[in-house]
Amino acid sequence: MINRGDLSEKPGWVRLSIHPTMTDAELEMVIAALAEIRDNAAEWSKDYIYSRRTNEFTHRDQTGTGMERVSPWFNLQT
Repeated sequence: MINRGDLSEKPGWVRLSIHPTMTDAELEMVIAALAEIRDNAAEWSKDYIYSRRTNEFTHRDQTGTGMERVSPWFNLQT
């Protein structure tokens, strides 16, 4: 499927670093955030459009490409 341009079977990854210097409060916030995602995934997923071609989700209100949105951040002219 991937060779035909359908990336829907390509696994996705999330990297989460938990550092020994994190406080208990910071770790509890991460755990609460993960629980929030678990509990609301079905509802929140309605706000996104899935592309089988790229295996990416895009917010329904997003305009422009990622590059178009971030390139002004690197404009050093004032």
